Amino acid sequence: MSSPICHVEIPVRNMARAKKFYAGVFGWTFKAFSPRYVMYVTGEGERLGGALCKTDLKELPADGGVTVYIKVESIKDALSKAKEWGGTVVQKRTEIGGDNGFIAFLRDTEGNRMGLWSAK
Repeated sequence: MSSPICHVEIPVRNMARAKKFYAGVFGWTFKAFSPRYVMYVTGEGERLGGALCKTDLKELPADGGVTVYIKVESIKDALSKAKEWGGTVVQKRTEIGGDNGFIAFLRDTEGNRMGLWSAK
């Protein structure tokens, strides 16, 4: 029996800023569960979602831990939007090799490092 990932929590310091970033860059929608825990949906019919969870930590475990990859149509467009909405580019679009597509990394407005994946 397989045990699929079903929920991803993203720690944030500023809830309003983080919601604006993820809505602007990826088109995610939100529903507040509480002021410190806001659920997100990554797209219509998508089963995988999660929550932005308010943290008071000064440092986030952004590098060296688990990496979440977000599937996008165009890495170039997603990185451009990320910069437009206050994020930064960590690694530009890079071919994976073996006809496995491309990846890139960004840092959101809260300091979290996220991966991007695209088939082309």
